[in-house]
Amino acid sequence: MLQAWFHTRLNSSHPFTVREAKWVARLHCIMKDIDQLTKIAHDYATGEYIGERYGPGFAVPVADYKLFEILTGQVLSLDQMDKLLDEPLKGLWETFRNTEWWTEEDILRAKKEATEKGLMKDSEGPRLDSIK
Repeated sequence: MLQAWFHTRLNSSHPFTVREAKWVARLHCIMKDIDQLTKIAHDYATGEYIGERYGPGFAVPVADYKLFEILTGQVLSLDQMDKLLDEPLKGLWETFRNTEWWTEEDILRAKKEATEKGLMKDSEGPRLDSIK
């Protein structure tokens, strides 16, 4: 845990969060590379936060894909990634796959677009009327 905290503080502008610490604790027994471990912990922590804050419709398992690739050495194709998603997430993933880290404004804009395309319901996540 201390190594992950130290590595994050030296190599990143963001703080080492409690969520990241929990993911480091969960994953340290299968990942020894501290750089990979802190990046995956950050991805899981971010995904967890986005899912809780904006609804399960935004819980695309990007960290799962990265972890699979690191542990197996196999690179998933876009087709394989799509097959792993539930139907509603497929359209959302296709629409926003190139957005790596979202600001709140980006997420609200994505939600509005996803709702308009019928990929999620208005009740899933933040209120749409807060978009400017």
